[in-house]
Amino acid sequence: MSLYFEFLQKSLKFFPKRRLLLLNKVFICRIRSTKNNLFLNFFFINGRSLVSASAGSVGFNGKKKRTPIAAKKTAIFFARKVRSVLSNLNVKIDSSFFIIKLYGKSSSSLFKEALNGLRIEKFPCNLIIDKKTVSHGGTRRLKKPRRV
Repeated sequence: MSLYFEFLQKSLKFFPKRRLLLLNKVFICRIRSTKNNLFLNFFFINGRSLVSASAGSVGFNGKKKRTPIAAKKTAIFFARKVRSVLSNLNVKIDSSFFIIKLYGKSSSSLFKEALNGLRIEKFPCNLIIDKKTVSHGGTRRLKKPRRV
């Protein structure tokens, strides 16, 4: 379970009906970048997945999956899919809370284009959490031992 889920459970410990109503309105969108692909997942705060998409599932192959254009088109496709699923679940988008989490290696162009694609489709976002790894160049090399 996530930290948000635990926090909401503790804060609404004495109101079980309100807790269920609130937890059904909190959604997480996870954008994960790997070496060769970009994955977008959309799920409830308790971890139940609703929608997922990747650059490969949209139709990009090989090196093209790692381009900013692929990230943007994948995000647009994903946002349309999410909107249709939420309308089938009768969830009001205006009264819900959306969290976007960014994971993976720090390739800012992919994340930037994915967020632009979500913004083009007017995907609601209340909070963005950045959990990308940032390389620092490694540790210092050892000195070569002296040979006398």
